[in-house]
Parts: sequence; structure tokens; C-alpha cells
Amino acid sequence: MTITKKLVPVIIACCLLFSLFLPSVQAQAAAKFSDVDPQRYGWAMDAISFMTDRGILNGYPDNTFKPGNSLTKAEFTAMLYRLFDKYRPNMQEEDADLRLAGYADVPETHWAHKEITAIYDYYFGGIAFAFKEGVEEPFFQPEKKLTRLELAQIMYMAIPFADDAPGASCQVIMGMTDIPYELFSSYEEADEYRFDGRYSEDTGISVDYYVSEGAPVLYPLVLVKESDGSCSSSFDDYSSIIESAVASMHTSGIMTADDSGYFRPHAPVSRAEAVTILNRTYNYLKANRNLQQYSSLETSSAAAGTPVTNPQPEPPAGKPSSTVNPAGNVKTFTRDLAVEGELETMIDTEGYRSITVSIEAKEKVDVIVQLGGKKSFIRHEELPQTIALNGIKQVSLETQKRVFDLLNRDADYTAVLTVELK
Repeated sequence: MTITKKLVPVIIACCLLFSLFLPSVQAQAAAKFSDVDPQRYGWAMDAISFMTDRGILNGYPDNTFKPGNSLTKAEFTAMLYRLFDKYRPNMQEEDADLRLAGYADVPETHWAHKEITAIYDYYFGGIAFAFKEGVEEPFFQPEKKLTRLELAQIMYMAIPFADDAPGASCQVIMGMTDIPYELFSSYEEADEYRFDGRYSEDTGISVDYYVSEGAPVLYPLVLVKESDGSCSSSFDDYSSIIESAVASMHTSGIMTADDSGYFRPHAPVSRAEAVTILNRTYNYLKANRNLQQYSSLETSSAAAGTPVTNPQPEPPAGKPSSTVNPAGNVKTFTRDLAVEGELETMIDTEGYRSITVSIEAKEKVDVIVQLGGKKSFIRHEELPQTIALNGIKQVSLETQKRVFDLLNRDADYTAVLTVELK
């Protein structure tokens, strides 16, 4: 059939008229739940529709969603479990030293026992779970209200975010109003500041690894100026994880500070915030082609909230001592991880086909390898390991001390990391 020029305006007018009767995603959310006000929750309505349509989080029998209600850790974990139905790190962990057998406060009869024990392995120590003196099993505190800072750290540990340029994370933190920090000109100066209660006097590890009954405390992040003008938090383990988590969530657009720089670290996470953060994370993974590793769910809906990007990884700021052999293809890094913090380094690999990573340490020290925008954990027992480069020009390496080994006061965490390029 031939469409004449006279019919074109008529067809356009009919299409526009027809579109008026098609409810938008936001209109669907407003119609579905009586308390989802488009004026107040317009930023969350796409995510609410996406999550409720797929049963990730449900509404209530009285036709409400209660978007402002806060979430417990167990409730959020159940959402994470349903949306990312392939993400089961603790369940899939074969090494008994890395797998958590259970929690002192999450019995098998708990409604979220399956979800909690499937997701959180020992890498989430001090973030999702903590310990009490005299009790071997960790505590999850499933009914505790989840805060924005806790959620940022959980998502940072779970999702492979690309590294920022050196000093970029520091700039993000220094631009926030309610994330305290102290900037020092030397490691010696910073070392004195760390004895402010953030580490246990008995074990020397972060107080986050112990259950606290009082109000949450956020110690100032310790930032140190580097010789190239950038700054780093790698010197202080407590500061490093918080800086990396908050900065990564903010720059990716998944969790952001407001226009006045307030991140609200201790504010409880609302149901509307939770579905939006998970929806943005879903779209971040999809945009970076990592979604299939996490979820079997597919959607054609647009990303909710701020668009996200995938910056190329840059060298993290780390100051391990190193030596290089005359041929230039073997590098050795030595660091006391308990005193100087985790070892972080970037290796230039242009012109080589593979990289072999090995580590010597009396205690078990794992290595996080990032190449091509993807992170992977290599257990101490799996080293040395050779990785094909496939044209990748830079590889980021970071050590990670074992959580349970940290409870050993006599542990020696001097580590020698060796990298060979071929």
C-alpha cells in the first residue's frame, strides 16, 4: 500500500493521540501503589516498576509500597539474591578457609538464612558481618537497619568497578560535606593519627570487625599526599575500603551525594533508595558487559537515574618497595601489610603475552587482579598463576590479608609479591 503525503499528517496525529492512552513506566508505578507520589518519588518510579514486576521486592496488600520505609540487612540481602541470581560467592566457594559455614545469629530457621549464607564470604568481613569476643562464629545482625555507608561497601565488594585515576577518589571524598578526612603530607605524620580508636588495641585490626552496640562511628579517613601531587588512602586499611567504596559508588552514579555534598553515610536505606540502587547497578553491569555473570534477568528498560560510564583503569596509588631484574620482565615488591597497609601496584604489560603472579608470605595473603576492567580474586593456595594478557596494556594488583588470620596476634604479614612478564 502506498502512503500519500496527504495521509502522513493524519497518521502522525493518530499516533500521538494513541500515545496519550499508553501509561508511562512512572504512571504505571503511581497507579499500582497509592503512596508512590510522582512529585516526590519520580526519581525511583522506573526502578519500583522494574523490581516489583519481577518480584525482587513486593508491595503490600493495601496497595501501598511504603517507599520511605527503611530496610534491614536481611531484607536487602534477599533483594540482592533475587536480582543477581547467579551471584553466590559463599555458596560457590570451594576453599573451606574462605567459606563461611554460618552465623551465630542466623539460624537455619531464619527466613533469609539461604540468601545470607549464599552471598557473604569472608571478603565481606568488617562490612556485612563482625565478631564478638569469645564467640567463634561471626554475627550478621540480620534485623539491623542497613545504612548508606554499609550498602556502599557491600556493593563495592560485590561489583567489579573500574579503578579511578590516581587521586581521583581523594578528590571525590574531599568534595563531600559529611565524610570526614585528614590530609597529611607524609606517611610518618599520618601514622600517628591512626591511633584514635579505629583499631583494636588487643588485635590491631579495624574495630569494624567487632560487633558494636552503640551508635555508628565514622573515623576521619587518612589521606596522604603523594610525590606526584595526588593523594592515597592505601596506607590505612580502614580508610582505603571506605574511600574506594564511597568514591566508586558516587562516580558511577549508583549512589551519590546531593548537590550540597551530603552523602548521608549513617542514614538508613529506604525501600525506594534500595530498588533504585539495585536497578542502577543492574544497568551498570549491563553497560559494562558483566551482567551475565550476575543475573539471568533481562530488561529493555532504560537505566534509572544518572547515566554511568566505564572509565579505563588507572594505576592505584601504592608505595611498595620494589626491585626489577636487569631484563626488565620480573618485578618484586616487598611490604609489611600489617604495618604499611595492603600492597597496590600497576604493571605496564605492553608487548608481553602473559603475566605470572606469585607471593611469598608466612600467613595467607590473597591477590586481587584487575585487567581489562574486570576484577578477580586469586587465593593464596592458587598462586603462582599465569594469566594471558590478550593485548591488555596494564594490570592492577592488590593484596588482601585473610580476615580470620588477622585474629592471630602473632601473625607475620610481610609479603613478597613477584610478577613475571613473558
